Amino acid sequence: MSPAIRDDFRSDTVTRPSAPMRAAMAAAEVGDDAYGDDPTVNRLEATVCDMLGKESALFVSSGTQANLIALMSHCERGDEYIVCVFRSSGGTRVLSCARRRARLL
Repeated sequence: MSPAIRDDFRSDTVTRPSAPMRAAMAAAEVGDDAYGDDPTVNRLEATVCDMLGKESALFVSSGTQANLIALMSHCERGDEYIVCVFRSSGGTRVLSCARRRARLL
């Protein structure tokens, strides 16, 4: 990585944790967030609820996952959704059982 670039967030495959980052990971409180047992995720969700004035929050690891959850919460099996710009929407179509109509701009 260029000395001019301090942080590179393009992908988790280019990230190289520093020694302090590794120490923080090793010392972190952990739990299974799928069962609601991860204190860090629980604090993050509570903080976001407070910031946005919402009663609940759900942490997801990517924008793609968030978009899929939003799509699946609004579409029934066999519904059609329209996208203007898409990438990897075939997986969304399969997982949500909804039909895609793509419109390229």
